[in-house]
Amino acid sequence: SGYMSLSNEPGGSEEETAILRDPDRYAKEYKVIFRSMGAADHLLPHFLEDNKKFEAYGLDKMPSYHYRLYPNQQHVWGAFRRGLYDFAQLIFK
Repeated sequence: SGYMSLSNEPGGSEEETAILRDPDRYAKEYKVIFRSMGAADHLLPHFLEDNKKFEAYGLDKMPSYHYRLYPNQQHVWGAFRRGLYDFAQLIFK
């Protein structure tokens, strides 16, 4: 859950997002990628900005990519709980 580090944030780096530009590496290294957030989360703009990155490189169309936005949820346990449940369904098949 959450969003990826921005390269201008402390701890963020170009290396963290470089894999997005390499679909073959992405598919090999990430069997499941799951992104989720509450639709009322104050960090939603950053999360949506990340969506643009995934879309720009076509990664959102890959079978390993899963995305959930939970209506009426903020940055609270309820959103995380839903995300954890949905993620677990993907990795414990």
